Amino acid sequence: MPYVMTNYLQLLFSTFVLAVVVYVVVQVIRVVHHDLALQTHKRSTELLTEIAACTKQYVLNRCDPPEARVPAMEARCGAWERCMAQD
Repeated sequence: MPYVMTNYLQLLFSTFVLAVVVYVVVQVIRVVHHDLALQTHKRSTELLTEIAACTKQYVLNRCDPPEARVPAMEARCGAWERCMAQD
């Protein structure tokens, strides 16, 4: 009888330890996923802000239509155009 009880207690303890390990692994995965999602959102926001600034400069400096550009602004207009085309 004590041998059977010892086996059941060992099974219960092993199950508990396994549950704790699984819980910790799941929590680590959730934290990493949340962190990646947060970084992705942050980068997207930064990119949209940069695109908006480039668009504003492109319009303010009258880069459109390309034929009407001032020659001295050709390089800057091209840079703003590439900036606006980012994904």
